Amino acid sequence: MATSTSHRALSGSRHSPKRHSQSGMDINSPPCQKPKPFTCIGRGTCGTVWEVPESNIVYKTGKDAAALAHDLNLCRNVHAAFLRYQRVVDKEFGGAIKLPLVPAGHEFHRPARNDGEITRNGFWASNLHRFPAGDESSPTSHTAAISLTRIHSLPLRLRSALIDFYFDPDLFASPTSRARGAADHCLTRLYLGSNDYESWFRTFASQAPVTVHGVTQCMAAGLAVMHWGARCDGMDVEWVLGCTAQGVIKPFILDFDKAKKFDLDEEDVVKKLLGGVLGNDPYFPVEGRLHEKFVEVYLKTSKAILEEEENPKALTLSQMFVKAWHEALDRRREADAAEDDIFEHQAEAVEDSGGWNDDEIDELEGSDANSVCSSDINEVK
Repeated sequence: MATSTSHRALSGSRHSPKRHSQSGMDINSPPCQKPKPFTCIGRGTCGTVWEVPESNIVYKTGKDAAALAHDLNLCRNVHAAFLRYQRVVDKEFGGAIKLPLVPAGHEFHRPARNDGEITRNGFWASNLHRFPAGDESSPTSHTAAISLTRIHSLPLRLRSALIDFYFDPDLFASPTSRARGAADHCLTRLYLGSNDYESWFRTFASQAPVTVHGVTQCMAAGLAVMHWGARCDGMDVEWVLGCTAQGVIKPFILDFDKAKKFDLDEEDVVKKLLGGVLGNDPYFPVEGRLHEKFVEVYLKTSKAILEEEENPKALTLSQMFVKAWHEALDRRREADAAEDDIFEHQAEAVEDSGGWNDDEIDELEGSDANSVCSSDINEVK
């Protein structure tokens, strides 16, 4: 279970756009108060994320204005679908499953076309000086920005638990190093498809009100709503554990810059939805009872959504996607098994040839390693 133990707080939820102005300042702030600088809390391929002090929003800045606009629009689309279909999920599962949270997308701030336009662009005129000077990720007037509701960091106790789980205790023996390691801006990716997810969740069980089965069902329902409620393939989105502004630990979904909408036809569904689950990090369980439960909840949620929309054709498409996913997983397992067989045969061949015996190893260790390497290199040349 890989984690993002620093600079991963990319966004959040539950913030009304009426609470902040174009300048990013709370409209209730004293008018004479000097605005505080922004702090970088996340970096990614699409942009850099900045904390707005004493606010529940973040700014995401980047040079690719089109990618940021796409991120914002899809984020809004998926956010709206999750709000709409939570009622359907409640009805289907008796209120036992709550969907992941998706950050609300607020505003897009276009880049200034030239330096003279900065004074006429309200956002950059008010905020450019608040980004730290000298930081390579700090935006310029030619950078675009979007505002999102923030996903807050996991509590300190969970950040410390992550350190204990993943790192040698000697690396964080002193209180100072532990405090530095348990940085304030920390989310953790939910890798249910990794090999160590069970031990990871056991580590968390005593620290947080989350269970592997609860998170599995939450993510399965979330994937179904993203697919059939928002028509979003979910390519390269991130599924993380973070906190609401009230400190409640929840699964979140973020980063929609590479995701795409899809059409309700067989070719588009199989191509894009398969890419979204196979071409992403290992968020979803792929074998055993956990995978079976994931698929069960996914199909039930899909059916409930598509019956709500009276779209029986799309219902067969959701089943087709699951069938194609299983076939792709089977091919991957066969390829992995074939690769293991190749390595096993190679190991047997080395063993049959005698390999390195003890005298040869001792002789090599006692020789001038540099001269041995040099002679090999000269022969290759």
